[in-house]
Amino acid sequence: MSGYTPLFSSLTTGTLCGRWPDIGLWCVVLSLADRHGIVDVTPQYIASVSGLPIDEVVAAMKRFCEPDAGSRTAAEEGRRLELLDPERREWGWRIVNHSAYRERARLEARSARDIESGKNAKRMRDRRKSHETTGDRRRPPLKPNQTKQNQTEEKIPPIPPPGGDLAAGLDLDAWNRWEGYRREIRKPLKAASLKAAQRQLASFGSDQSAVVEQSIASGWQGLFPLKSNGPSRSAAEPGPGWRPTENDEGSLFA
Repeated sequence: MSGYTPLFSSLTTGTLCGRWPDIGLWCVVLSLADRHGIVDVTPQYIASVSGLPIDEVVAAMKRFCEPDAGSRTAAEEGRRLELLDPERREWGWRIVNHSAYRERARLEARSARDIESGKNAKRMRDRRKSHETTGDRRRPPLKPNQTKQNQTEEKIPPIPPPGGDLAAGLDLDAWNRWEGYRREIRKPLKAASLKAAQRQLASFGSDQSAVVEQSIASGWQGLFPLKSNGPSRSAAEPGPGWRPTENDEGSLFA
C-alpha cells in the first residue's frame, strides 16, 4: 500500500474537534489510505497501528460512516467513510473526500513552487499587461518611486476655473502651486469660490509667488500679505506670532 493524504487545519477545527479517540484515529486512517483513498485493512490491523482497543476502533469506524450534519461538505451527507462492500464485509473503506483534498494539496503545492521559482511573479506581470491592453479599469501598477498616495493624487484632475478663464493678472505658476497645495492637505478649493480666490491672489501683484510660498511654509489655508520687517505694517498683515483663525481663513477662501 502506498499513498499520500495531506492534512489541513480544518481537521482540528471541524466537528472532530475535542472528540477522542475519533480525531486521533482519523489521522491514522488517513495515513493508511492509498492514492485512491482506499483503506482496505481490518479493524484489528488499525488497532495494532493506533494502539487503541479493538472495540474503540470498531465503534469509531462506524461513527465515521454515519451522516454528519455539521460537515463542511454535503457529499454523502457529511460521511467520512463508506464501506467498499457493505453486503459482504464490515471492513474495508473509501475516504469520501479524499480526492477533493488531494486536489487542494496539489494546487497549493503548485502555487508554492511557482512562487519559489518566480513563475508566479511572471504570471502576475502578464495579468497586469493584459489588464492594460484590455482597458481594465482597476488601478494600474505603480510607476518607479511612486506611492499609492501619489498615484491617487495624480488621478485627481485640477478643478477648472469658472467660465474657463483666469483672473486678470493672475500668476498661473503661483496659482497652480496654491491649488495643488490645498488638494495635498485635503482642503481643496471649492468650485464656487475659485474665481474669487484667483482675484484675491492676483491682487498681490508681483508678490503672488512669495505669498503662496509664505502660506505653504507656514501651513496656512489662506493667502495673506507678506510679513514686513519695517516699522509700518498694514492692518491686514499678520503680526509676529499671528496665526489665521477659522474666520480669517473662511474670508480668504479656505
